[in-house]
Amino acid sequence: MKMNKKNILLPVALAVFFLAGCRSGETDVPQIQLRDFTAGDDALAQKAATDYMDGFVRALETGEFVHWQPVLTANGATEITEEKFVRMKAELNNAFGRFEGAEYLGFLITGNLRSYLWKFRFSREENSKTVIREVVFYTKVFCADGENPAVSGFGVKIF
Repeated sequence: MKMNKKNILLPVALAVFFLAGCRSGETDVPQIQLRDFTAGDDALAQKAATDYMDGFVRALETGEFVHWQPVLTANGATEITEEKFVRMKAELNNAFGRFEGAEYLGFLITGNLRSYLWKFRFSREENSKTVIREVVFYTKVFCADGENPAVSGFGVKIF
C-alpha cells in the first residue's frame, strides 16, 4: 500500500489535537491513587463511559456542544471549550467525512484502567463514489481510592 504525506500527517495531527484536549497543565495536579476495579464497579464504569461518549456522539450529530458539555470531566470542562469542539468537529469532518453514527464494541483492561471502545463511521463522496471510513474512539475509565469509576479522557485510534 502506497502512503502519501496526507495519510501519515493526518493521524499525527488528530492525535496531537485529541491528546492536547485531554491533558492538563503541570501545575498543582494532585496524584490520584488508583485502585483495582471490583465487580461492583462494572456497571458504574460502563455507565460513566457510555454517558461520556453518548454526549460526544449527540454533539457530533447536532453540532451542539451543549450535549457533550455536561458529561466532560472536571479537567476536560476547563480545556474543551465550545470553540475547541467546533474545531474538533470540523477536523473530523475534514479528515473522515460526514459523521454517520457510533457503535459500542466492548472494553479492554490495562492494569487499573479500562478503555471502552466505539466504532465511529464517517462517509464522503470521492470521485462519484461513497467512501466509508471507520475509526475507533475510546473512553478511559479509572477508579480512585474511595471513589466511583470516572472518565479520565478519550481519544481516537486510526488503523
